[in-house]
Amino acid sequence: MLPSIRHALSILALLIWSAATAAQAAEPAPDAILKEAMREMVQQLNARRDAIARNPAIVQELAERILLPHVDFVAASRQVLGRHWRRASREQKLAFMREFRTLLLRFYSTALAKYLQDNTLDPAMFVFAP
Repeated sequence: MLPSIRHALSILALLIWSAATAAQAAEPAPDAILKEAMREMVQQLNARRDAIARNPAIVQELAERILLPHVDFVAASRQVLGRHWRRASREQKLAFMREFRTLLLRFYSTALAKYLQDNTLDPAMFVFAP
């Protein structure tokens, strides 16, 4: 290969690598995303305590809007099912993910609604490992 072509290809590879690295650096870390979502969730929950006391479903609506877009239910479902994930059909996987998501949403929404009856949430209560 000619030196000038080799040099041009090396520069092109370096540019592609640096663009990819810059794109990755611009994305916030997963724990930072969750911290921000949880901060917003806590703020909304505390601000709407009276409304939640009358209608606990508000917690579920807030979780749907604020937290769940950041949760990878495919990966979580795969972890929960372990080796059984590989043997499950596509329909079984989809059904499990749907029901697992519903279970988690209802369980934690109900617990938060009950907790909010007597307490105020503090974002420092939630710790995320990087």
